[in-house]
Amino acid sequence: MAQDNITKDLLESLRREANLLRSRNHALKTELALKTELALKTELAQQLSAAEESADEEVEILRARNVLLQAEVERLKEPTEHNIQIWVNTALSSKDASSGGADPLDGVTRILNASEL
Repeated sequence: MAQDNITKDLLESLRREANLLRSRNHALKTELALKTELALKTELAQQLSAAEESADEEVEILRARNVLLQAEVERLKEPTEHNIQIWVNTALSSKDASSGGADPLDGVTRILNASEL
């Protein structure tokens, strides 16, 4: 009978230890999942920050290009000899490409008249 009590106590002790190990295992799995999630979120936040910086740089480059293009457009609007030649050539090539209709050189004439050359 004493041996049965010792065996029962030993079994009960082993059950408690198994339950404690299960609880510890669950806690460790939960901790690992949380750490993994935190690491992934941190990595994603870093990637997002880098992408935002890259996008900001690209926006600045595009703004600078836009300023240069606007200056070029204004320069091309000036009635210089070179620009007039470009306008005439453009008008002539569009006349060649068109099949009838208004004469593209009329547009060049209006531009030249408007610029008071």
